[in-house]
Amino acid sequence: MAIVTGDRYLEKLVRFVDEQAGFLIEATKVLKLNPAGLHYVQSRLEALLELEQLLAGAPVDYLRAYISDLGDHRALEQLRRILRLLTSLKVVSALPPPARDPTPLSLLPFGRLKVLELRGCDLSTSAARGLLELRHTLEKIICHNSTDALRHVFASRIAEIKDSSQWNRLSFVSCACNRLLLMDESLQLLPAVETLDLSRNKFAKVDNLRKCTKLKYLDLGFNHLRSIAYFIEVSCHIVKLVLRNNALTALRGIENLKSLEELDVSYNMISNFSELEFLTGLPSLRNLWLEGNPLCCARWYRPQVFSYFVHPDNLKLDDKEISTREFWKRRIIIARRQKQPANFGFYHPAKIDAGGDGNVNKKRVCKIPVSFFCMNSQPVTAMCGRLEGPSSLALHNFGEYLDLPSHFWKPFEKYYHQLIVFFQNYIIIKLHFILNHLLAHELIIFLWL
Repeated sequence: MAIVTGDRYLEKLVRFVDEQAGFLIEATKVLKLNPAGLHYVQSRLEALLELEQLLAGAPVDYLRAYISDLGDHRALEQLRRILRLLTSLKVVSALPPPARDPTPLSLLPFGRLKVLELRGCDLSTSAARGLLELRHTLEKIICHNSTDALRHVFASRIAEIKDSSQWNRLSFVSCACNRLLLMDESLQLLPAVETLDLSRNKFAKVDNLRKCTKLKYLDLGFNHLRSIAYFIEVSCHIVKLVLRNNALTALRGIENLKSLEELDVSYNMISNFSELEFLTGLPSLRNLWLEGNPLCCARWYRPQVFSYFVHPDNLKLDDKEISTREFWKRRIIIARRQKQPANFGFYHPAKIDAGGDGNVNKKRVCKIPVSFFCMNSQPVTAMCGRLEGPSSLALHNFGEYLDLPSHFWKPFEKYYHQLIVFFQNYIIIKLHFILNHLLAHELIIFLWL
């Protein structure tokens, strides 16, 4: 589609702004211009202003004659008045990314902007006139594929950063897809920023966030980060942190972000489960993404991760809550890590003697080591071998394996085949349900001891 420029572009813009003035001023619709069109409009408005200054004392008819080449005088005045009242603006290049339109930008006609979106412009070749004047009104800025340095957006090219004014109302900043190399000192000029999107750049280091004390949402995904130790120096209350697709091997520094609720470190190079210890001190953590890391290939990956958290029910890992199977595996892992005899057990409740003398038999409890329930472990292999042959002999051998009196298994010989099915399934998950079914008539209860 051909790009309209010159007087025809101006005529269409004047007509559109006049028809949609109410919606544009209320920000229910957003004016979208391309850099070349904005430059042309600004040149016409500057010429109009210059003639008005030169001929301020001349008759109105004489003034209109001088500006006949600018089109309709009243239409331009109306356009200028409406542009001054706009609170939202998009300037989008027609060139396909990553190309940028080198046309100089001027935002001088827009004095009340709260939301500004720049895509495919080039703020590094030439500064955007009027941008720094918006620091007292601008609340949201999106600058994609438009700059080579953050200071070209937030600071003067002449003055030092320490001498530059702060953006006291700017709460949302997105400077993604700019191929930026440094998180430079201009970030110190953003004390009110709450959402900061610096994804899809080339940062190798996190820096200059000390003065972003209100920061809650930080996206540093798709960069070249190798360490996040800088977060030890950060005092802001970050709620969501995105670090996906970097080169992280460690999580040291993350433990300082006590307010963190969502952490995305997927598709990095984390290979050691011990790095998760840095997350144990984050009481508010509710969502964690780890997919795409080398540790995801480990056996029992999800239970291993959940084992580092006291309340795994409150945590979603890779958008999934902990399952019953993972819960029991987690208990096994914790027991092994602590080198304590975490056991399963069978509890036979007390029975009153037939004589009715009120004497109560002692409780009979069988404790089975937790390693017994690992599917490929030596105890399970040995146990399964003892379940071969006639049912009475198999149960006798199994009773010897558990160091139980033989008469304990007598009532359950008829359930031999069910026991075989039980031990062929994943023992750790099925044990509770099957034993309750088999042993209900003897009032035997399955307990975690």
